[in-house]
Amino acid sequence: MAYARIPSSAQLDRCNRTHEPCDALMAWADQPATPEHIRSRLATLSTNTPQVRLARSDDPAVTDSVAFGVLIGHVCVYGHQRRNKDADRVYIAGPLPNRTCLVP
Repeated sequence: MAYARIPSSAQLDRCNRTHEPCDALMAWADQPATPEHIRSRLATLSTNTPQVRLARSDDPAVTDSVAFGVLIGHVCVYGHQRRNKDADRVYIAGPLPNRTCLVP
């Protein structure tokens, strides 16, 4: 899954390429995910505006996570994330009838 691996790998490569302290990056990875951070990561994958929010009870997500969805080409990449390191779940499906990936 491109979303689940590439952004986190880019973050962790910073300690290898620019010699930032890896322990500081690992501490960042264990912090709770925020909608703003996930939105900025998704913005690099598509020209479509990503839908990102704290998970609601009707979202395909667990409590205390951030739900996300973005239309990439003709498919939706959606899921949820609790920590900064990787998405907990990532799914691919067709868009909803209104051409979004999460129910508004």
